[in-house]
Parts: sequence; structure tokens; C-alpha cells
Amino acid sequence: MLVGVISQSDVIRVLYDEQISASEVSQYFMSPFPISLPAVSALNLERAKIADRMVNTKVQDVMTPIPVTVAPDHNVRDAAQRMIDARVHRVLVTQNDELVGILSSLDLVGLVASDF
Repeated sequence: MLVGVISQSDVIRVLYDEQISASEVSQYFMSPFPISLPAVSALNLERAKIADRMVNTKVQDVMTPIPVTVAPDHNVRDAAQRMIDARVHRVLVTQNDELVGILSSLDLVGLVASDF
């Protein structure tokens, strides 16, 4: 049973959120002004939390829970339109609730390039 899909965009979104947090922490360390020892300890703790979240984030926390799917007998034009409508670069091909393939935008480009 297919429960979701994780894409590069999903991972980048999570990493971007963590990068923003990490950047805020690093700004304190790069400051030309003196930082108190308790502030340094607090920043180190926050930096450790960010690293821990990045290492321990589960796929289920990042994945798209309702992926865009098509059946193997759909025509390619309809699949391409679904990709456009959903703003995704791939659709999962399913049959009887089982994953049987993946159709990507690169597959569609290859089809166009091959002159059908």
C-alpha cells in the first residue's frame, strides 16, 4: 500500500527551514560584539537541537502523503497534464493500489526528443 512519496523538493524544504534556524544561530557567533557565556551555551544547545532534528527527521514527517498517481493505461497526455496541474516532476504509476512504475518529466522529454 502506497502511503506517500518524498521528493527532492520535500527534502530541500525541510533543509531550508533548518538552514534558516542554523543561520540565525551562526549570526550570533559571527557577531563582532562580545557574547556572554550563558548566551554561548544557549546557542550551542540550539545548534545541537538543529543538528539532531536534521539527523532524526523521519520520512513520514517530510513526505507528501497523497502522491499524484496514474494508472498504467492512462494516456501520456493526461499524465503530463496531471503533473502540470499538481506542479510535480513525476507521477507514480499504480495498479490495484500497488506501485508499478514512475513517470517523470525527464521521461516525457525523452518521448518528445525521440520523435515518438
